[in-house]
Amino acid sequence: DELPEGLTVGGSLSLIGTEITELPEGISVGKDLWLSFSQIDELPEGFTVNGDLSLVDTPIAILPKGLTVKGDLDLEGTFVNELPEGLIVDGDLELYNTPITTLPEGLTIGGGLSLYGTSITELPVNLSVRENLDIRRTAIKTIPASVKVGGKVLHDKGVTFEGSKNKPDVDFDI
Repeated sequence: DELPEGLTVGGSLSLIGTEITELPEGISVGKDLWLSFSQIDELPEGFTVNGDLSLVDTPIAILPKGLTVKGDLDLEGTFVNELPEGLIVDGDLELYNTPITTLPEGLTIGGGLSLYGTSITELPVNLSVRENLDIRRTAIKTIPASVKVGGKVLHDKGVTFEGSKNKPDVDFDI
């Protein structure tokens, strides 16, 4: 099954559990796009979602350059192992249960960032997270001074904080 080129959806679009493997050129979705449990393995370059983008448990491994998500981006259970150049996420970014190992320098997340249980070992320079940062069950041991977190840092014991910007509102998972 294929969707027509230039498809325009004013509201949200659910393709949960479908056999769709790619989105057509020129697709436009006015709100949320739910692709979880589908066979999607590719998104168009420079793609914009005006709400949430859910790719939970899809075979997608590579996100396109210039991807913009104006809501939350949920990549739980995908094969994504790196984030693309120019990624914009205005809401939360969920990376639980992905093979991701690094984050790009200067990454800015408009909501929270969950790295829970990932293989990431260090945070990038100039990471900015407007809400909570969850690094529990990771090998991250240091929060660099250049990292800005607007909410709480959820972490395991033994994490150190460079500088003082990140010390308030710290939670420990014991």
